[in-house]
Amino acid sequence: MKVLSISLQKGGVGKSTITANLAVGLSRIINSRERILVVDMDHQGNLTYQMLGNPAEIDKTAIELFNVEGKYKKTDIVHNTRFKNLEIIPSNLSLSKAELYTSQIINAHTRLNDYLHQVVFMYDYVIIDCPPSLGLFTLNALISSDYVMIPVVPEKYAVMAVSQMMETIKIARSFNDKLQLAGIVPSILDMRYRIHRSTMDTLKANFGNLLLTDYYIGTNAPLKDAANVKKTIFEYETRAASYKQFQNLAQYVYRLLRADENAEKGS
Repeated sequence: MKVLSISLQKGGVGKSTITANLAVGLSRIINSRERILVVDMDHQGNLTYQMLGNPAEIDKTAIELFNVEGKYKKTDIVHNTRFKNLEIIPSNLSLSKAELYTSQIINAHTRLNDYLHQVVFMYDYVIIDCPPSLGLFTLNALISSDYVMIPVVPEKYAVMAVSQMMETIKIARSFNDKLQLAGIVPSILDMRYRIHRSTMDTLKANFGNLLLTDYYIGTNAPLKDAANVKKTIFEYETRAASYKQFQNLAQYVYRLLRADENAEKGS
């Protein structure tokens, strides 16, 4: 099982949209025997909305991972999606309560990692949508992950946000030394804007090949419209530029995770 987190402490960069579309794109590449788990660690539940519907109506969510007593069935919190090889641990506002009683939770920062170790043989790939903060839930995700991908909108404070995320990754590595950076993905990119062009140059100068310029996600109406009707771009508009962009990103992630897995098997 290989685990990828999508994370940046700044909101509005498309983390949930990227997680949903990347997961579905990956599901179209893998073979029929392989399975994907997506985990919504953001109490806003945007990923859950896109995959299942109204988060407020869903029982048994990621909050169960932070149950003080630690008592729940591992299958209780996993929900089927409309994609046959893709399941989700959803989230809603109840997750925000967990940070209020962190001191009462034994090993609060490793609860997700502990869970994934229980289901390691049930899934081949796990993709985690992180909240726009550097708190308990992001730390849980990074401690659980083999890779982290950073989406960034090339606008004001982009370099600062990525630099702060790099520092967070260093902290997470003190708990999880296997954590690697999958890359920085330009998101909601529109090169017609001068600020986007100049910021892309600055990001490239600061982060070099870590900036995945060949795998950017542009801004376009079909992608926004798809999310509004609880669909991914793969279901909504195959002629949209973002359809091809997410195909490319999914292929990149698949090659990355497969190569890592094959290297482990060969060692």
